[in-house]
Amino acid sequence: MGSLLTRIAERPFKETRQAVLSGTLVVVLLAGSAVCGAADVATGHYNRGNERYAAGEYDEAIEEYLGAVACGVENGVLSYNLGNAYFKQGDLGRAILWYERARLLLPRDGDVNANLDYARSFLVDDIPMPSSGTLLRWLFAISDFLNLRELALLVSGLYAALVAAGIALIFLRGDRLRKGLLALLIILGCLLLFYGSIFGHRIYARSHTTHAIILAMETDARSGPGEDYQKLFALHRGTNVEIGEMRQGWVLIKLVTGAGGWIAADHLEPIRGRT
Repeated sequence: MGSLLTRIAERPFKETRQAVLSGTLVVVLLAGSAVCGAADVATGHYNRGNERYAAGEYDEAIEEYLGAVACGVENGVLSYNLGNAYFKQGDLGRAILWYERARLLLPRDGDVNANLDYARSFLVDDIPMPSSGTLLRWLFAISDFLNLRELALLVSGLYAALVAAGIALIFLRGDRLRKGLLALLIILGCLLLFYGSIFGHRIYARSHTTHAIILAMETDARSGPGEDYQKLFALHRGTNVEIGEMRQGWVLIKLVTGAGGWIAADHLEPIRGRT
């Protein structure tokens, strides 16, 4: 297998976006920040990162982008650009980490999803995904289509519409109109139950499940938290794992297949911090 950098040209790769973060967006994201205290600091880091990336200076671009992150900015385009810079640098693990972070904020973005899929094609670990029925795949696809904030707005809107239709049903007269309102109530109720369940699942998963990306070139999963325990299997950079208990610099991880073990905590990084 060729190196990551030499194989980039083998398939289409969506380049880093050069659009400037709007001042208004940065002001909102930096409200109350004690780290930088000014929106133009983060914007300056971001713009200089774009310039360094365009010049092919990927180490410097990463340093500038991380400067914006250190100011408290959580932005999908910034995360996407970091993923691209790490990918160009040849750091597959961190590239996938930042693409995953971008996908949390921009779940429908074609470039983010295309580059994440492309980066995953270089993974060493071939971990089969658990099979599911057509309905479950459809449900998960819809869940991934919206981010958490959009789901919250949708559920709130459906609830408000359901209440309004219920009030109208109480006060309005006319059999045909009431039948129409009753049918609308049923449809809204089903939609609210459907999307509310997805929203509840996402909230639960966010609170109880933390996923991380392996950053080490190779790491051993062991039967206990230490080098003296038996080696169970090896994992490689870029692999997505679920993390649980942490003990003495080791973390218990689980794969989608159900296999698990303990690996060194500094060999991975959570996609999202524990909440």
